[in-house]
Amino acid sequence: MTTTALPSPIRRPGVDVVQSIRQTDVINVRPTLQEVIVGPCYKVLEVTNTDGSLNENARISLPAIYQGLDMTGVAAATTHTATANDVLTLSMPGSAPLTITFSSGSTYTPATAAAFIQAAADVAGFPIIADTVALSSTNVTLRIRTISEGSGAALTVAWNALATMPASGANNFHLPFNWTAIGYDRYDGTRMFITKDMLPDPWNLGDDLDIIESSVRGFQTTATNIKKELWPTSAVNRTVSSYLGVVDDGDGDGTSPLVRFVNNSVQPVYPNDLMGRNPLATLVAAQYTTLTFSGVNTITRAAGSWVTDGYAAPGTKVVITGTTLNNTTFTVVSIDPTGAVMTTVEAGVAEGPTAAATVNGYTYPNPDAVLTGFSAAASRAAVTTSSITFPWTGVIELGIDGWQLQRISGTAIATKDDLAAEINKYFPGTAAPGGGTTVVIQSHGYGREGVIRYRDISGGQVFETGTTRMVARGTAQAPLIGDELWVGNTKLGVIAQLVTTDVGGAVDQIVRLDTELAADYFSATPWGSSRQNWFIEAKNLTAGQVIAGSTDKTTPELSVTTRFIQLRQDDLRGSKQDPMYMPITPTDVMAYAALFYKGLRLDVTVAATTRDPVPVQINASDFTGLDTQFAPLDAQNPLGLAAYLALLNAGQTPIYLFGVDEVSDTYPDGTPDAYARAFDALRSLRCYGIVPLSQDLETAINLYAHINYMSATKRRGERYGFVTFAIPERDEDTLVTSGTEGNAATGGVSPNTFNTGIADLGDLFMAAGITTSSGWGPDALHGGTGDGNEVFLRVEGLDANYLITGYSGAQITCRKRTATEDSFYDNGNLWPNPIVDKTFSIYIRGRELVDTAGNPDRSAIAKAMGKRCLRFRDSRMDVGAPGEVEVTVNGLAQRLPTYYLAAGQVAMRCGTHPAKPLTNAPLQGFNKVYLSNGFFPEDDMDQAAGYGLWWWINDEVSSTVVTRQQLTTDPTSVKTREDSIRTAVDFGAYAIRDALAPLVGTMNITSATLDMLSMVVNGVIDFLVSTGVWLGAKVIKLVQGPFDATADDLAEGLEPGGEDEVLIELEVTVGNPLNRIRVRLVI
Repeated sequence: MTTTALPSPIRRPGVDVVQSIRQTDVINVRPTLQEVIVGPCYKVLEVTNTDGSLNENARISLPAIYQGLDMTGVAAATTHTATANDVLTLSMPGSAPLTITFSSGSTYTPATAAAFIQAAADVAGFPIIADTVALSSTNVTLRIRTISEGSGAALTVAWNALATMPASGANNFHLPFNWTAIGYDRYDGTRMFITKDMLPDPWNLGDDLDIIESSVRGFQTTATNIKKELWPTSAVNRTVSSYLGVVDDGDGDGTSPLVRFVNNSVQPVYPNDLMGRNPLATLVAAQYTTLTFSGVNTITRAAGSWVTDGYAAPGTKVVITGTTLNNTTFTVVSIDPTGAVMTTVEAGVAEGPTAAATVNGYTYPNPDAVLTGFSAAASRAAVTTSSITFPWTGVIELGIDGWQLQRISGTAIATKDDLAAEINKYFPGTAAPGGGTTVVIQSHGYGREGVIRYRDISGGQVFETGTTRMVARGTAQAPLIGDELWVGNTKLGVIAQLVTTDVGGAVDQIVRLDTELAADYFSATPWGSSRQNWFIEAKNLTAGQVIAGSTDKTTPELSVTTRFIQLRQDDLRGSKQDPMYMPITPTDVMAYAALFYKGLRLDVTVAATTRDPVPVQINASDFTGLDTQFAPLDAQNPLGLAAYLALLNAGQTPIYLFGVDEVSDTYPDGTPDAYARAFDALRSLRCYGIVPLSQDLETAINLYAHINYMSATKRRGERYGFVTFAIPERDEDTLVTSGTEGNAATGGVSPNTFNTGIADLGDLFMAAGITTSSGWGPDALHGGTGDGNEVFLRVEGLDANYLITGYSGAQITCRKRTATEDSFYDNGNLWPNPIVDKTFSIYIRGRELVDTAGNPDRSAIAKAMGKRCLRFRDSRMDVGAPGEVEVTVNGLAQRLPTYYLAAGQVAMRCGTHPAKPLTNAPLQGFNKVYLSNGFFPEDDMDQAAGYGLWWWINDEVSSTVVTRQQLTTDPTSVKTREDSIRTAVDFGAYAIRDALAPLVGTMNITSATLDMLSMVVNGVIDFLVSTGVWLGAKVIKLVQGPFDATADDLAEGLEPGGEDEVLIELEVTVGNPLNRIRVRLVI
């Protein structure tokens, strides 16, 4: 059967109308407005854990290290030309010795020598690290260290010879020829020299951790407890067992601040002291100053200063001895301004008669000297061996200046010259041939740090028969004003004056303390004193001032420099806090050494080397992640604490954290330059609210420049800044004038002249209200704008304010401050060097914000706080007040800067509906603000708010910190002053940009394109209106270019539109905050 296909149906004639509805996939992505907190981020190495136990990560553990020694007087050359004999042998337990032959005729620097050694070690598989270390700004030396750490690490280094060895005994790299280094896991009383790269670093940040030198603290500990803190400004200077006595000061009250060190029956504490010195006899050497009478009760010094030499100060008593003066006690009434010429005294009670007599049990012969001070320079340790039988074949251990003991073996050493040369291989420049068959050994260090330690190992006696272990030290530095006198565990007082008297040829050393002791404080003896274990604690030392002591000052217990940290030798203490000298055998007492420090993290800054230098994002409510990445979350680490407080208020919005790469004593929260670098890096980041953890004005100005730059239309990065400042104590300084060609021919003197190059300088002063060029005390340029106002100079590159005392033509005269003027002004000899064509500014210093009674002028303070907003006057900058807030951290209430509040406030802004007003919104994590409502009257707060100041206040109902009104620094209108209006508009701008950006460059401009753009924009409008961000909006213009540029376009740097551009103009309505309700009661 055949099948026939059906024909196509024929429809009835008619008209078909097809409706085509074009649809575009419009994705309304809610923009995320994210906060960036910028500030210092620290890691803190704690000595104890939170439970009080010791933190083992803080213990110092060092490898065996061979490097140049810091020996005074031994110069370090920067290069060395190798010879055929330059062979280095390295050995350590468990590895075959490594012999390295340097290339004859090649010139090596420490760095190239280190690279040569490292390459040879790598080939041989010898486990060392060879590099360089800076001992000073001019001395960079070779360093070789083991990879393993602790007392089990050992490294022996031996050079066979160096043909270019200088006569001093050191080679060109400032190195000992032979050396055995042992690693450290405990402090044994020898010197611990720790370069920054050797410090404990449990986070493995390496170069990305910048140790804050002023934060470093050292400790000696047992396995479970802290024994002692090591101080960067003090150290035990000497310890002696001798007789002390209280000297009657003649006022009859039975007490006296004078303590005598009696030069009789003095014995060293340690009888094995090789020097055999009487430590008291060498404490001082009498020096006498000639005195004459220049008037009634007036005594003139021939030279020197009564004040700086420590003899006297107004109100103290001074004992003057001499035939004419009758051992009279005088009370100082006044001292002339220089302190160098004379002192006026009032006669007091005579201490003794003219002729010999006994007073208080002490016989005073007819004196023939006058009062003067202690004066003695510390010496080096020096010993001379006994006569040695050569050839010498013994084995000894020798340690000098606190370095580890070195074993020296005699292999048929033939002469004293050979023995001296052998010792110098280990300790360059310390040994020399003596008389007969002796050798003289001398330390490089001074005082207690100038030390020579000796131990006989095997028949190597070089001193008297039977002497198997010895310690020799230099004489200690004389005590200084400010040092402390201790007896056992008791501090008797601070030394306020030093006296040496020579009575009939017997020298007495007397110190005047800052406290008085009972006359019978020491048990009664014919001397009025008893034998005591006393020591002097040297104070006011400069950390890192010296490495091995000097003639006048000892090294502090803990030296901290930009290059290294040193725990000096001899700082183990006994039960009475008396020093225990360095042990000579491993069985002697030891202690763990631990360090506390704060380190600025660079890995979260623009200076990062271990990660990309970009901000770190912390997800909403991720407190665990925050703690892991940014602990500690307390005031020791501002960025971590600010982030914690921000997360409490951020809702479901992430935050960004970015560190600053530099802090200083002047700018502990970060230098302005560091913030500027961070802000510059934020140009590549999409973010919104930026908070610097600084209350510095220059930093705020830098932030404002960044905000303006990025918020420009061409940069497509709308954002705002929030800053806070401390409560002002003075009004803002007023700029008189500035210039770029300031010159001063002379540096380092006071007073000094400065040429401004401004011909009409006098007119500018007159315009500023300064009507005379004469100086008058602290009110410089008397006749200025008001009592107490001063005029000062600031010069580019000089961190000082110079007080201006006069002007003539284009020149001004400056001087250093006097004793009655505050530390705002420079106290040195002005600029240290001549000034050539430097930028400068001249200011009138703002007046103190106090009333006539000297109390805080609240109205003036509030006004000054508000006036800071005038520097910005921009809806994209917020200034918060007051200056301090209370936060509870780890159970303790702390008073902190309000930049922490700003961090929480901006997090709330970014994490809250963009159109929601923040007035009266409570902030989480803050207890209260200081110096806000309750201190300032409402009228004063209103006045400050009129400038655009964002006040935080304490809400009495909710007991929380809230915003008084959400103000920007542009109070021109409601639209510019309200924070929520700015954010709503910015949010909409981001939403429209995000929706349109994917279409750019993907199609040609046609009518269909314009229709699509219209639908996309209207879709975004619907989204913004439906979610309450905007109240309404409509497209009022959508055209293809060309089109003219409006005044606003031109202000933003935009040119007239071209044919490849489309203009979309919207009319937007935003919500106004409900700020006030007016109720009228009509009765």
